[in-house]
Amino acid sequence: MRNKLQNIGSCHGNCLKTKAWYVKAPFDFELREGELEEIGDDEVLIRVKACGICGTDMTSAFKAARTGGVIGFIGIEFGAGANITFDANEFHFKKLQLRASHATPALFFPKCIELLRSGVVDGDALVTHTFGLERFADSMKELRDDRGSAIKMVMVND
Repeated sequence: MRNKLQNIGSCHGNCLKTKAWYVKAPFDFELREGELEEIGDDEVLIRVKACGICGTDMTSAFKAARTGGVIGFIGIEFGAGANITFDANEFHFKKLQLRASHATPALFFPKCIELLRSGVVDGDALVTHTFGLERFADSMKELRDDRGSAIKMVMVND
């Protein structure tokens, strides 16, 4: 995969145009548009297939979504927050899909906690890797190169 990315990065104007969220630090990121550049040794490229958003992020989600993308709208709001607005032309021309969810999986969270507390599920055995943001690129490479050893990787705030 890395070789293909390097070839795309050196295509002299014939590159695939792309959008990418560039993470500079925890909670500090920006949407960049342009040609896919060569990925550095301390960087990692992740393709996000789907992401859930709340209504206040609808405009950002439409801008970031690829043509034909699916946007998952998560949550239920009451009062003034119950209404969302978005650019209908962008929605139609990009052939986007909007799917609603009121996050019913959260209903099972108390049962999961009970199973962990009672020891029926060994949480320590599920988390095979932890890492801080500064090790993100190395950790993703480790996952890519040795998928058999990872069950769950967790990024922690050191």
